[in-house]
Amino acid sequence: MNARLLAIAGISTGLLAGCANMMSGTNATYAGAYGAKWFEQAGYPLNGLLQCQVIDPKAGSVNCSGVTLRGEQAVMTGDLNKPTGGGSPFVGTVGGREVFREIMH
Repeated sequence: MNARLLAIAGISTGLLAGCANMMSGTNATYAGAYGAKWFEQAGYPLNGLLQCQVIDPKAGSVNCSGVTLRGEQAVMTGDLNKPTGGGSPFVGTVGGREVFREIMH
């Protein structure tokens, strides 16, 4: 009986970890879409997609990078878990210069 419960607990833990990884990927994609829009609005359209990673799933910290059409490095960082309008903006830089500071709505 105990072995059976341990097996079920192990499967459940694996499924939850898989869901967390899938959600991290979805959140990274979502952040990347917003970031691409913000870079374009700031006058720095991207050459391709932003590549985003959720650095800390619990905190929702996201780090994205890409290249502008002019060949400059574009970076965006932010926190997905902050309440809307509550601060912790997403900050975009191009070549090390800040080009936008936005809140995801």
